[in-house]
Amino acid sequence: MRKSTTQKSSRKASKPSGDAIIIDTAIAYAQAVAAFHNGFKADPDGDMKNAAKLGKQQERIASVALAKLAIIAANSAEALDAKARLLPMILDDDAGGLEENSEAFYRAFAADVRRFLEPIVHEHWLAENAERRQKKAA
Repeated sequence: MRKSTTQKSSRKASKPSGDAIIIDTAIAYAQAVAAFHNGFKADPDGDMKNAAKLGKQQERIASVALAKLAIIAANSAEALDAKARLLPMILDDDAGGLEENSEAFYRAFAADVRRFLEPIVHEHWLAENAERRQKKAA
């Protein structure tokens, strides 16, 4: 495996912001799910006993990460984007079902999107109303 060539993060050594935690946790989820599924591809055992046993840790990491992401609100476009990128992965991982952690994540994500967009939509609405008033006055 090749080491990352990126420089160390410029984040302070102190407690990371909520958005940084979201981004890190989203990446941890994605990496854990990928490792879990690829472990099964690598297992030569026909009934996948090895992958199932070794995959428990990755499954636990993914589950904890998803639960954590469901309780931390995204406060930036970057954090919202990190959560949005997980949606297809979660749907694929659930294989057509809906797990409890996934449902909590979807509901939290929807709330994040609404909270993030509300001031933008409100500003747009105000601008449209001002424009209509100007046209009526003219």
